Amino acid sequence: MKDQERRERLLRDAHPRIEFEASLERRVFMSIDRQRRQVQRMKTAIIIAWGLLLLLLAGGGIVEALGLKLLASTLAVVARGALLLALVLTASWYYRSVSLQFDSVRQALAAIQDRLKDLPSTNDHPS
Repeated sequence: MKDQERRERLLRDAHPRIEFEASLERRVFMSIDRQRRQVQRMKTAIIIAWGLLLLLLAGGGIVEALGLKLLASTLAVVARGALLLALVLTASWYYRSVSLQFDSVRQALAAIQDRLKDLPSTNDHPS
C-alpha cells in the first residue's frame, strides 16, 4: 500500500511540473513570436520614414527651383527631422533584430538541451 501511495504522490507532483515546463516553453515561444512581429512592423515604419525623407528632399528641390525660398527652408527643417527619425528607427530596428536572433538561438539551444537530457547516457552502458 505504501508503494502505491508513493507512486501516486510522485505522479501528482510530476504532473504540474510538466505542465509548468510546457507553459513556460509556450510563453517563451509567444514572446519570440511577438518580437518577430514587432521587428517586422518596425521594418515597415523604417521604409515609410526613408521614403518620406526622399519625398521631402525631392519636394524641397522642386520648391527651391520654383523660387519659393521660405517654403524651401521650411521643407529643409522638416527633412532634417525626418532624417533624425529615420536614423533612430533604423538603429532601434537593428538592435531589436539582433536581440531577436540571439533569443531564437537561445530558445533552440534550450530545446536541444532538453532533448539531450531525455536521451539515455552513454556512461550507463558498458562498452
